Amino acid sequence: MILVFTHKVSNSLLYVLDHIFSKTWGVNYEITQDENLYHSSQAQIKIHYTSVDFISHEGNWVPNSNFLFTENYKSINIQDDLAIGTVKFFKNKDIDEHFQIICNILSIGNQPISHKNDSFSLRKVYFPIESKIGFDVFAHIFALISNVEETILDCKKHQTDEYGRLETSQLNFVKEGMHLLPMADIAILQLQEFLAIKPTIDQNFEIIPTADIDQCFQFKGKSAKRFWGGFLAHPKTSLDRLKYLFTKKDNFTPSQTVQSMLAENPNSRIFWLCNEKTSDKNKQILRENLAFQKEILQSQEYARVGIHPSFQIENQLSIFGEEKAWLETIIGDKIEHSRQHYLHFELPKTYQILEKLDIQNDWSMGFSNTIGFRNGSTKPVQWFNIFENRKTNLTVHSFSMMDVTCKNYLKLNSFSAIKINHSYKQILESINGNFCFIIHNESMSETEGWKGWGKTFKSWASTT
Repeated sequence: MILVFTHKVSNSLLYVLDHIFSKTWGVNYEITQDENLYHSSQAQIKIHYTSVDFISHEGNWVPNSNFLFTENYKSINIQDDLAIGTVKFFKNKDIDEHFQIICNILSIGNQPISHKNDSFSLRKVYFPIESKIGFDVFAHIFALISNVEETILDCKKHQTDEYGRLETSQLNFVKEGMHLLPMADIAILQLQEFLAIKPTIDQNFEIIPTADIDQCFQFKGKSAKRFWGGFLAHPKTSLDRLKYLFTKKDNFTPSQTVQSMLAENPNSRIFWLCNEKTSDKNKQILRENLAFQKEILQSQEYARVGIHPSFQIENQLSIFGEEKAWLETIIGDKIEHSRQHYLHFELPKTYQILEKLDIQNDWSMGFSNTIGFRNGSTKPVQWFNIFENRKTNLTVHSFSMMDVTCKNYLKLNSFSAIKINHSYKQILESINGNFCFIIHNESMSETEGWKGWGKTFKSWASTT
């Protein structure tokens, strides 16, 4: 049992302690503000979470920055209140070696990577404080898994891209390169070694392939206007269009593209765009198309089905709710999983909408324009609404790599995408994390610029 002494208790502190001790380690803990109880307790592990190490040096001191006692997170000044520094971590050669490979491929310099002969590794963290552990580990983990920086910037309507998404390059932890490693999970391991504790929950490395179906078919089911208009709008697809006219074989068909890979992994998820009205960002064919519905039904056999809410600026609650209800009718089951189309989401707004729709799991937590860990974790995390100061029932699942990101944003070739993936899997396996990634049926089609990438994504899904 772990006993934590603190002068003050907050929902934020209780949330992060529960995430670490209960959910990650499976260890019982208690929290007290009574110094006498702390001294007399026979708890196996004692932690005093205080601003200075004053309790007669009994137990383990985790320095307290007081960030978790913030009464109004909207009032935070990101520059002043979320300081980032470099701290010594217990050595992990697998992380150091493969992190260096990733940085080299991405041409990223100035990362704090230790030398081979050092007995420690250097990592960037929030709230560095001179101490044995080096930082306020509880506040650091909380700031990452609750997306404090992002939520505050979203609320203040900072710069967005062409899709209305927050420009994540504005985030300090991205500027500092913290996003390239799962620094919440690594911090939990640092705390585990600091306390010399053995978790009762076995954490295993898992690969989680996921697919988004933005356009079920390349040509099938589209109106004559859309089909023939494509000859002029997309001349590079002319040959494929002619082939389709004679063979009726559609290149994007999910059962012919993503099914074989997803079927090999019991963790697989598939997300269906089910827009009722077609637009430039919501290009799914008409929902009444029986071939489309057949593909949805068949996908239940090889992956867990989720909703891919259409891209909307207004009326999101009603439109997402209608799409969710339609998909539930088609599959004859409740939809509990979602991923936002174009990864278009705002915090806390989007997650509050998902709560109202009774979505239990969201899989949007990742970057569209780079690789890495948007909330610092590879494991499922219960979303904490910092503006309402409460833990919610919405579970957030993060991904670290996406097909479009590697090819179109980072301009990687398929070989480099395989190398980065291999390094990430080595890193995550060393910390018993999860490797979740996104593909699209288009990217598995070997058409429209994706020739040769199918083997790349199959390697992502491989355990070797």
